Amino acid sequence: MLRAHGISVYLNALAIGYRDSSDQMYLEQDYGGGIGFYPVRSDRQSLELTGDLIHVSEHFYGYVPSASFAAAALREKYTIKLPEINKLPVTLSEHFAFVPPFNQSNSRQLIGGATVSMPITASWSTNLNFKTITSRMPRLQGIGWSQALSKIQLPAPK
Repeated sequence: MLRAHGISVYLNALAIGYRDSSDQMYLEQDYGGGIGFYPVRSDRQSLELTGDLIHVSEHFYGYVPSASFAAAALREKYTIKLPEINKLPVTLSEHFAFVPPFNQSNSRQLIGGATVSMPITASWSTNLNFKTITSRMPRLQGIGWSQALSKIQLPAPK
């Protein structure tokens, strides 16, 4: 990571696997990398911006052909520390990504979400996650937007 004038810049690599049987997809794989930076980074809050070039492969059930294409991924993430509980930090994070494929003017994917991390005791904390994905990728031409998905996760105690 490079630091200049209070801004941290870094290179990143990514690999993502995703499965959604409600959309007849048994596997989506994203691989790539890019550059990111923190225009705001302090003990209380941070803002992270990244830009990546990725390769996307999507595989489906049934007779739907697989799709493979290149895309850009533009992402942001903001995290802020909230008041403490039992002298332990509570954090709120939100993130958003816009993924437009190259040579597919009518295609895109929007991903957004939020997480609240709360300590319950000194040795146990929980995360409440909300995530939504809205997609119109090459495989969905003529089908329309895929359904958005939302989930809340409560992990088991450590």
